[in-house]
Amino acid sequence: MMENIAIFDNEQGVLDAIRLLREAGAEQDDIRVVVNNREGAPRLTSEGNVRIEELYELQLARLDNGGDARLITPGLQPGGLSQYGSTGLEAALVGNPHRDEPSSEELLRDIGIPGEAAGCCAKAIENGRYVVVTDTEVGINAEALLRRSGATDIVGWEGV
Repeated sequence: MMENIAIFDNEQGVLDAIRLLREAGAEQDDIRVVVNNREGAPRLTSEGNVRIEELYELQLARLDNGGDARLITPGLQPGGLSQYGSTGLEAALVGNPHRDEPSSEELLRDIGIPGEAAGCCAKAIENGRYVVVTDTEVGINAEALLRRSGATDIVGWEGV
């Protein structure tokens, strides 16, 4: 498997990249998009068939799993998060207000973004950009398709 990370300035470029990758034979599960929060990606969120990972949601989940804080949402179990983002219900994060929150770079490493790429991607996401991660068969030239779609930066590596 060949893995690539691409940084995009706008949602249209991400949508174009996803379309081109799927046309080339990439499966839906081979492509994921990482954003700071879903509210900053309304077009991607509305697509429904885009695998989105949200740093804000990952941070809440990590804080909850640390036993230091709990996300309380009426109607859901403590710490429960919807895979589709906001439930439309009010929520409260309770626990130690002085806990150490994980950095964006740490969260990206936790979801498999390697070394220096995690730092670069963290800065991009914090500045409102979009990160596309692909895990495709060797026969698909994902890097070329990502560049054709308007990626501003690409990192590639051989998957394990």
